[in-house]
Amino acid sequence: MPRILLVDDLPEFVETEKAYLNEYDSSFDIETLSDPGETMPMLEKKEFDVIILDIMMPRIDGLQLLKQIRKKYDTPVIIYSAYVHLYPPSELLDQGANYVVSKPSNMEFLISRIRDL
Repeated sequence: MPRILLVDDLPEFVETEKAYLNEYDSSFDIETLSDPGETMPMLEKKEFDVIILDIMMPRIDGLQLLKQIRKKYDTPVIIYSAYVHLYPPSELLDQGANYVVSKPSNMEFLISRIRDL
């Protein structure tokens, strides 16, 4: 069962996305965080197959968090954000993202990226 960590600062978003992902593929074991500051402690406790990160979050944005993740872990990361247009995709990939998916996206597309990883 693929273990996924979904990180976004909007609690209602993470719960909605979790429900959509489970609706499309009930085999996913999805944990959510709405406080990006809890990501590194969570990764120290549990192993995940894929991390899905938003970019625009308070205190620490998704790119800063991606850099922290890459210093310690090689877990695949999907940047999933409405603000991907603000960054060249090559920059996000060079920083360590495995895929960049614009929000909102067709859930089947996001799931295909998860399965690919």
